[in-house]
Amino acid sequence: MIVLAGRPMTQIVSAIPVVAEQTGRPVVLVGGLAVMCRLTAPYRVTTDLDTVDRRTGEEDSQLQLLVAAGAVPSGPVGALVSTPWGEVKVDVLGVTDADIATLPDDPNDRLHVQSHA
Repeated sequence: MIVLAGRPMTQIVSAIPVVAEQTGRPVVLVGGLAVMCRLTAPYRVTTDLDTVDRRTGEEDSQLQLLVAAGAVPSGPVGALVSTPWGEVKVDVLGVTDADIATLPDDPNDRLHVQSHA
């Protein structure tokens, strides 16, 4: 069994179908779990599931949908989602059409928006 910071990977991965079901949208993985899926060995520990929410301005965010479905808010962009394996923190990085239309001047902020879009 692969354990990430004291948490079985199964627990983190189990949040993917829960998030998809509760939001009605595909889950776009980024962050530590996405990197680990591409490498033969983990390069850093992860304890949460990071996703990107690419949406238009009129749609509710995935974070709003998760909270409406019973997830508990956790931090500015996260929620604790109940799964069959326990609670998993899910961070939702939102990118809207407005973010793309007016990219930030700062190169790091611009790269963040473009890479998540």
